[in-house]
Amino acid sequence: MDLLIDVNIAVDVCAERQPHAEASAAALDACQQSGGRLWVYTGSLQTLQFNLAKELTTNEADSRPPPSFSKRLKAAAAALADFTADKHWLAALARPSAPVTVCATAVAAAAQTSTLGAIVGTNTMTARH
Repeated sequence: MDLLIDVNIAVDVCAERQPHAEASAAALDACQQSGGRLWVYTGSLQTLQFNLAKELTTNEADSRPPPSFSKRLKAAAAALADFTADKHWLAALARPSAPVTVCATAVAAAAQTSTLGAIVGTNTMTARH
């Protein structure tokens, strides 16, 4: 089963955002171990980088002086480059020829199930690839 990674799942994993980071990473790993491919929609890249930079800023709010947002954007870009190194890029969403399941925030259920289909629940969309 292929998964289209939701922005929040990528942020969970990249920023180790609790309480969902472990379950999100487990769902992505389960997909890859079952022979599935992980997809990142190119149209979400700017949103991914911005949301990850905001999360990194939140995580480092106690640092003195606080990091500039431009530094957080650069850190987010580097984290996303690492995260996407073994992922596939989806350039456009279209009518289906083969289904791609969207891995949305329901991934938190991964901690309580071993069935990947149950992890992603009913949050699905299809894409041509």
